[in-house]
Amino acid sequence: MPAMETVSNPETSDLDRLLAEASVLAGGDHPCAVLGHKWKHVGGRNCGCPGVAGGCSVPVHECEACGDCDYGDNAEADEIKLECECVAELN
Repeated sequence: MPAMETVSNPETSDLDRLLAEASVLAGGDHPCAVLGHKWKHVGGRNCGCPGVAGGCSVPVHECEACGDCDYGDNAEADEIKLECECVAELN
């Protein structure tokens, strides 16, 4: 599953939101596909460090609108993994 880098646009008008909702009701795309996800931080997961000793964590986000989760597949997590010495040793 590709990383979801879409975020909600604070300038999205109420009309755009209503149109997205109507599109969903008519069987079209989910509103988050049109408007972008509204991510909130819900915790973290291990970055991939081996064994129990691995203590590095990457952020996990959930969309407040649709409940979709990125499971730590996001730009911030990618940066953390690049800087993690344990993961670098595995590659």
